[in-house]
Amino acid sequence: TTPVALGWVSGMFFVIFVIIGGLVLLTLFIGVVSTSMDEAQAAQKEEQEMEQKVKDLQEEKNVDPSEIELYRQIFSMLDLDGGGTIEEEELRVGLQSIGKNPSDNELAAMLKQVDEDESGEIDLAEFITFMLNLKQGREDTNVDDKVKARDEWERKYGNSHSPPPVVKGALSAVKIHPSG
Repeated sequence: TTPVALGWVSGMFFVIFVIIGGLVLLTLFIGVVSTSMDEAQAAQKEEQEMEQKVKDLQEEKNVDPSEIELYRQIFSMLDLDGGGTIEEEELRVGLQSIGKNPSDNELAAMLKQVDEDESGEIDLAEFITFMLNLKQGREDTNVDDKVKARDEWERKYGNSHSPPPVVKGALSAVKIHPSG
């Protein structure tokens, strides 16, 4: 028997191969689009929840909207990667920009103090709570802890009770009046 070339079989095979390949690509495309939509919806829901937390804080503490906006701007300056939270390294960079170089333990303690959900990061609502607590002078430490903290400050940064001018400007912008 001699082999016979059947062009229509190879043509049919090619057409079927192209159709199946197109369907596979279409399926992948639909999967990517639907996954992206799910992620976008989840991100939108998280943003709405955060906005609600901020609104609740604003109403609960009777805070002016312009003050909330100022806290948002400060938060966005500290959120270097734009991830919506301030991580330990971002807090370190922010503190270094005002001349403070806390140890790893001190930095971890600062984060723990304001990280209500114990995520290891400070979200906007936690940051606003922290700023409002600073403004109102609320602290969770007793007198002995305050004396120890003052002594530690003086040991590290000298006997100056006056913060650097950059800090004074930032604090006065949020109506916290530094001594000195």
